[in-house]
Amino acid sequence: MISVKKEFNIPLPLKVVVNYFMKPENIMKFIPYFKDIKEIDENTFSVVIKWLFSVTFLVKRFYNPFTNDIVYKISRSGILKVNATLYHSIFRARDSTKVIISFTYEGPFESLVKREAEKFMISLSDEVVKEVLRSEEFVIEEGSMERFSLDRIMEMIRDRQEKLKVFIIHKDKIITIYFEKGNLKTVEGDLSSLYNEKSEGKISFLITRNE
Repeated sequence: MISVKKEFNIPLPLKVVVNYFMKPENIMKFIPYFKDIKEIDENTFSVVIKWLFSVTFLVKRFYNPFTNDIVYKISRSGILKVNATLYHSIFRARDSTKVIISFTYEGPFESLVKREAEKFMISLSDEVVKEVLRSEEFVIEEGSMERFSLDRIMEMIRDRQEKLKVFIIHKDKIITIYFEKGNLKTVEGDLSSLYNEKSEGKISFLITRNE
């Protein structure tokens, strides 16, 4: 059996995040091998995965409303017998919602599955955070940059008179900057960390309306 885990924060209310992960089609967006999903009943799904071969799996969803844990159990009997679990632990953090995703797998090609799962987990947090924000926030503009530039952000919003929120996403950090009529008001998070020499890799941003 193999196991991989990833944890990250999303600066949105817990209910919003729970509702997002309760929809298996949202999770499939980030796993390229998932090709089709059909609902059998309220908590049972048939999922087609195309990787080394094309196989249909049965997926059962379990939700605990007291702990907000969401578990997807994936199984297949026969020659290619597989048992896997995708476990989401979701709870309130200081100014956001914390998500811990764990994946366990028992079946053929375990070393290959672990390698692919680890690759998937590396970029998971950035992509999920952006997708959840897009689903709940009115996004005006988004993009990425090699190095963070507050001047570039200011240039984008200087002529806008409404209240805006800018989400800066870099690795496991999320920084929220509030603007009003083109002026910076407050910052949530360590903005100085984005100017650190170790802040390598793409820095994503979403400019949203703060209604």
